[in-house]
Amino acid sequence: MTTKTPLALLSCIGLALGCGGSPAHEEAGADGGVDLSDASPTGEADADEADAGAPDAALPPDAALPPDAMIIDPEMDYDGDGYPYADDCNDDNASIHPGADELLLNSTDDDCDGEIDELFVCALGGDYSSIQAAIDSAAANTLIEVCAGTYAEHLVFDQAMRLRSRDGALTTIIDGSNTERVVVAANVAAPGVELTGFTLRHGLAGSYGGAVRCDASTMTIKDSTIKDNAADIGGALSADSCALSVDNTDFLNNTAVASGGGIFLRNSSGSISNSEVSGNTGHRGGGVAQFEGSVVIKDSRIAQNIANNQGGGVYHSSDASFLRNTVEGNRSVHRGGGMTVDEHAPTIDDSTYQDNMSGDDGGGLHLFISQATVTNSLFQDNDAGDDAGGVRILGSQITFTNNILRNNTAQGDGGGMKVSHNLSQITQSTFENNTAEGQGGGIEIDDDHSLVSQCIFRGNTATSGGGVHTYVVGVPLRIENSSINNTTAT
Repeated sequence: MTTKTPLALLSCIGLALGCGGSPAHEEAGADGGVDLSDASPTGEADADEADAGAPDAALPPDAALPPDAMIIDPEMDYDGDGYPYADDCNDDNASIHPGADELLLNSTDDDCDGEIDELFVCALGGDYSSIQAAIDSAAANTLIEVCAGTYAEHLVFDQAMRLRSRDGALTTIIDGSNTERVVVAANVAAPGVELTGFTLRHGLAGSYGGAVRCDASTMTIKDSTIKDNAADIGGALSADSCALSVDNTDFLNNTAVASGGGIFLRNSSGSISNSEVSGNTGHRGGGVAQFEGSVVIKDSRIAQNIANNQGGGVYHSSDASFLRNTVEGNRSVHRGGGMTVDEHAPTIDDSTYQDNMSGDDGGGLHLFISQATVTNSLFQDNDAGDDAGGVRILGSQITFTNNILRNNTAQGDGGGMKVSHNLSQITQSTFENNTAEGQGGGIEIDDDHSLVSQCIFRGNTATSGGGVHTYVVGVPLRIENSSINNTTAT
């Protein structure tokens, strides 16, 4: 067999030939290679080295061309399939080239796309017309590509598989027909199940996961839309003990009877990023409900969701971080119009809570018996039917630093914030233009021994204590290095 040596190696080989004086073993000539017949047996390199006083070097054995070598021109098409050597993953076989049909079960990348034995699903011209049929026939971790169309199917994965649309979520739809959930993955180990570029809609489940149910599996969802699904728990997605990666995916107009109108997470890890969770309804967590686990929610928008109990946007009973999110326009019948943190210690950073509403306490954020850290965030234009238009801290030890509470309203006490019954650190924050129908336009401190330090209170309004109102029973309270001005008590 002839060994092909690309032209890119010639500079090294040419130098070696010049130094060692070995001739090329074979001229490419008519084969389209490079003719080395004029190469000098001594070469300029010998003269250069001699001038520099360096000893003449012999050709290293591993630098010599093999006896059957043929120098390859990357622009030549050696197998005549229309693709030059540089673009063809196998230029010895004319049936293998970019754009060729991928043959099944031959362990060969026929179309030069870096994938072996991928399948193609399409109503016309595909390997299969059914996605589930392709899944059932495929080996583990096979790539299955799906053409545009609407597929009325209920997909079950029991091994690792990659499912990708060719044309994107807008035109590639898997429809549950309101009879069953759309996707199930159970006990699928890493690398797990990948769903990229689909719309999953009209799924229905009497238990978990209207569109997607993930149990004890690894799952990736990207560039997709999951909408108009319903379940008892997790209207769009339920992930229980899963390693989850969700990116650039929208969860829209889904419904859960209990927790997680859009997303339900329990004992799971991973992240949800660059996604939108909007227009969903549930009992706890209209948009998202997370119980234990460590799924980080980041760089996402959670909006216009409704909770019939608490956590209009998010119900968070986990220590997982919540980073750089926008929580806006959510509603709860009870507490935490934007978000409820329940008996845990997450980090909340660089997030915006805006235009949320609760029927009871905590229009923007409600923290209950928790030890959260809240930093660099904005609470604006939120409303509470009772106390704490912006933030309610109840029985918690919160580190609350460098935040802004602005234009929030409470029908009861604490237009910006109400804090009760524990010790929190409220520092370097601004309370401005908040209103309470009761006491404490900026902040209401209720039987609490928190530290308020380096804060600014301005333009707040209440019936009493326009800026700050305290009700302390036998516990120390410190307000230090703070300013209170332009406040109104009616």
